[in-house]
Amino acid sequence: MERGSGEEITVLHVDDDSSLADLIATYLQREDDRFSVETATTVDEGLKYLGKSAVDCIVSDYDMPGGNGIEFLKAVRERYPDLPFILYTGKGSEEVASEAISAGVTEYLQKESGTSQYAVLANRIGNVVRQSRSQRDLEETQRKLSQLAEKSDDILFMFNSDWSELLFINSAYEDIWGGSISDVKSDPESFLAHIHPEDRERTTRSMETVANGEPDSIEYRIIRSNGEMRWVRSEGKPIFEAESVSRIVGYVRDITEQKEREGELKSLYARFERFGKHVRDALFFVSTDYSETLYANPAVETIYGITPEEAYEDPTSWMRYIHPDDRTEMVEGLEKQQEQALDWPVEQEFRIQHPERGVRWIQSRLEQVTDDEGVPVEIAGVATDITESKAREQTLKRERDKFDEFASVVSHDLRFHRLAA
Repeated sequence: MERGSGEEITVLHVDDDSSLADLIATYLQREDDRFSVETATTVDEGLKYLGKSAVDCIVSDYDMPGGNGIEFLKAVRERYPDLPFILYTGKGSEEVASEAISAGVTEYLQKESGTSQYAVLANRIGNVVRQSRSQRDLEETQRKLSQLAEKSDDILFMFNSDWSELLFINSAYEDIWGGSISDVKSDPESFLAHIHPEDRERTTRSMETVANGEPDSIEYRIIRSNGEMRWVRSEGKPIFEAESVSRIVGYVRDITEQKEREGELKSLYARFERFGKHVRDALFFVSTDYSETLYANPAVETIYGITPEEAYEDPTSWMRYIHPDDRTEMVEGLEKQQEQALDWPVEQEFRIQHPERGVRWIQSRLEQVTDDEGVPVEIAGVATDITESKAREQTLKRERDKFDEFASVVSHDLRFHRLAA
């Protein structure tokens, strides 16, 4: 027995010769253990079975009493237009074949002598069912994509396995690309002409990666039909069938505003780079979830005891030297910041056990940076060494405490003398 793989395949075999039908069923099940073969001896019996049970493929004889295979095919097509139908007949002719094709037959196969014909039949059944299921899956995917497309500002697309045939694209293509959907449908590679010449080769390599079975994403520039340049991010994912890539799906998102914002930030960081080298305070930018250091000036080493390189490699490295007595409070404060449970800006005072300078008092101020719509995009911070001012505060506090004590004694003595008088 040749083992199959995947879902069970239910076959309805209609032949007025019941013994031959049973024999064929036996051979088919030997050829592929996915097959479950049900038999009927008349067209009416076959139609009744279809009315109560689902099948994946019909195999029908041609010459039968009470209705031939063509009449059966026409009746099936009225109710099940996409159901695979194989006309398997011993009385083949060009006329019968032509009539069967006109009626919508899936496969036409003539009976032969010997058992090898059943292997051919089994192979045909497997092929037509696989194609039918693939088409059904494709239509379901297209239906889901269409539903998503109605609500999406992104381009949603589906191509065949080598990008040579466009299977689906939504109207966002015209909004973002500035091209025509009809053009890209008639020439699926026409969208490449809009990609910036400097980015086209990278984009093509990314497409080849997906076609070879690996998901990939890429950012690149496009030139719209009106000459406007836009930045987009594209992500492609292969869809497999029988361990081979059958389709490619993905999306394209306009990220022009994000890129413009990144450009502004890079310019800002460059200015900080020049300015930050000459200030004593630690200046830094981090992502809103503290997972990435975007900028850190050299003073972080003086303030926190870490190098800028360490800050970039590990955004939490600044916590390495926090004084044990302040660590719990700092960790809790960081968690509240990540949960957006604190009002901004956030000011903190804590101690650092600097590896070279000993215990130092640090004052930190954190501020959210938002985009034009008020959405937080990063956190800016400045940290100052306030050890000397803290020492002055403590000295002043001791002096005040002594003065308060002196004033209390004087006040007590005055009250005592008044009472004594």
